[in-house]
Amino acid sequence: TTPTPQTTPTPTKPSFTRGDLNGDGELNSLDFALLRKYLLGNSVPNINTAAGDVNADGDVNSLDFAMYRQYLVGKISKFAD
Repeated sequence: TTPTPQTTPTPTKPSFTRGDLNGDGELNSLDFALLRKYLLGNSVPNINTAAGDVNADGDVNSLDFAMYRQYLVGKISKFAD
């Protein structure tokens, strides 16, 4: 018998921009505020919570909040790919 070839899935890029929680095409303090509200447990309708995972670790948490703050003050220039 011939072995079945194994295929490696091609990674896909997300269909959103990391950090753009409100989908307006900009990464700014409005998105940061939405991330804060979400993390505090407030209801935040119409946001892309996946975009809040700016460090791309699979969780939206305080690490993302800290990274977003660094982005806004200019300590980092981009989020995870």
